[in-house]
Amino acid sequence: MKRIIIINLILLLSLTMAGQTVKNIGGVEDPVRVGSVRIDSVKSLSGFVLEITYKSCKEILENNPNATDGIYTIDPDGDGGSDPFDCYCDMTTDGGGWTLVLLSNSGVQFCPKPNWYEVINNVNINGTFSASLTSFDMFLGVKYWNTLGTTARLDMGDSPTSLSHQAYYDFSLDESNNYSLNMSNEAITIGTESPGMFTYHNGRQLSAYNADHDANSGNCSSFFNDAAWWYGNCWSGSFWGGGGESFEDAPYWTGNDVYFNYGAIWLR
Repeated sequence: MKRIIIINLILLLSLTMAGQTVKNIGGVEDPVRVGSVRIDSVKSLSGFVLEITYKSCKEILENNPNATDGIYTIDPDGDGGSDPFDCYCDMTTDGGGWTLVLLSNSGVQFCPKPNWYEVINNVNINGTFSASLTSFDMFLGVKYWNTLGTTARLDMGDSPTSLSHQAYYDFSLDESNNYSLNMSNEAITIGTESPGMFTYHNGRQLSAYNADHDANSGNCSSFFNDAAWWYGNCWSGSFWGGGGESFEDAPYWTGNDVYFNYGAIWLR
C-alpha cells in the first residue's frame, strides 16, 4: 500500500514540475490535468492512469455529482469513429444532466447554415462558443441525438433565466427516414401552448438547403436563409424562424407571428 501511494505521489510531483496546471473545467472544481486528460476523466490504479470516456452530460453528472453548468468534452459514440467534441451541459434544471443540441438566439446574427453532411455529422456553431448561452447559435449533428437521451426539453423565452415556454417529450429521430422527428407524451411546464415542433413538425423529415425532404414544391430551407429544419410546407414554430428572410432571425414557439430572443433544445 505504501509503495502504491509513493508511486502516485511521484507521478503527481513530476507532473507539477513539468508545468501541469490546476484550473476549473466545465464547472468541475480544480481538475488536475494529466497530460491532456482531466482528472475528472481518469482513475488511478496502482500508479497507472486509465482514461474514462463520458458519452453525455448525464453520464458526466452521474460520475461527478458536484458538476455544474458549463462546457464539457463528450464522446457520444464511445469507441466509434467520431472524435470527442465540446458541448454545453445543464447540470441544474430538473436534476441536471441535459446536453444542449440546438440553440437559437436573436442576438446572434444569422443561424448556422449546415449542408446535409454537416447537419448530420458536425457541431455547427455561429457566434462565439462560450459558457454564455446567449453568445452563440448551435445545431449539433443529428447522428448524435439518439445517443444523448430519450427525453427532450424545449425552452423558449426572453433569456435562459426568463422563459415563456417549456415542454418535455419522449423523443427520438428516425435515421432511416432522413432523421424524422418522433415526439410523444407531452408535458408542458411553462406556458400553455404546445410548440409547433410538436403540433406541426412532428413526423417530418429533416431538410437542408442541398437535401430537400419537405412537403413544399420548392425547398423550404432555401426559402429561409438555408436553415436546416424539419419543414413541412414550410414551418409553424421553428427555432430558426425565417433566418432573417421574410421573418425574424429568431426562435418561434408556434406559428409565425410571435418570436422570442432565446430558444434551446436539450436531451437527457
